[in-house]
Amino acid sequence: MKFAFYGRVSTEDAQDPSLSLPRQLAACDQTARGASGEIVASYWDIESGRKQLAQRGHGANGDAFGLTLRRDGGLPELLQQAASGACFDAVIVESIDRLSRMTADATRIERELEQRDIALYATDEPMTGNATAILTRRVKQGVAEWYVRDLIEKSRRGMEESVRQGWHTGGPAPYGYQLEPHSHPNPNKARDGQKKHRLIADPVKAPIVQMIFDDYCIQQLGLRARSATSSTATSTATRHPHATRRTRTACRRPGADHSSILCSATPSTPATTSGAATTSAPADPSSAHGTNGSGAQPPPTRHSSAAN
Repeated sequence: MKFAFYGRVSTEDAQDPSLSLPRQLAACDQTARGASGEIVASYWDIESGRKQLAQRGHGANGDAFGLTLRRDGGLPELLQQAASGACFDAVIVESIDRLSRMTADATRIERELEQRDIALYATDEPMTGNATAILTRRVKQGVAEWYVRDLIEKSRRGMEESVRQGWHTGGPAPYGYQLEPHSHPNPNKARDGQKKHRLIADPVKAPIVQMIFDDYCIQQLGLRARSATSSTATSTATRHPHATRRTRTACRRPGADHSSILCSATPSTPATTSGAATTSAPADPSSAHGTNGSGAQPPPTRHSSAAN
């Protein structure tokens, strides 16, 4: 029987591909020889087993680890070869979770191979396809997916607790903050020079963040507010062009009190007293002060008796 080997290493930093992949191949080769077979093709990837199938097969850079292991492609190439008339009769993996950490994806791959009369074997399972072997495989696939999901949940809870204690959970500090290093509470990690960090306000950037918050949230000076103000000013200038011209002229008049006059496109609204509108002040200074120009009050107007 001719076998195609498939191997996978989770990530570059979690395992050493130069050790893991040759170990997987050796285990599969031993099992294949025990079944009077041989490995005729070699496919492997360096990537997470939780990726979507459409994203698989793009994580193989064995040169960085000095890998000289033969590679005919990754998982996509294996499936393409199986669909186009494979040169192998079965696919063998070290364990079924090497194919995928997701049960749905692993069973989909298995079903696709089965439809082309290509068997799928694992070195830690019986080399048979009876009902008991299938049940055992499904249990292992479920446990593999549970393990990953449980690990993610525990890691998440650990990060939440770290935040509650005031520690930074990793990555660069957000804008406005800086990292304050502290000795690691774990003696072994502290001995290796590892530290934990807290976020503290950056003396230069923190005031900028406070100014942005005040302008946007308190003073309402965001883009939406500026747009509304601009629309209001344009509308007012269209409705009252003469009032706008008078206001701007008053601002430029020599001797005008510029501190109390608003040079804008907003017209002045006439004040009302007891329901009657008051008229604008006359341009003649003497009339404005109620005098005849010399400061004296004008003589009272006399009415003739004929007027009565």
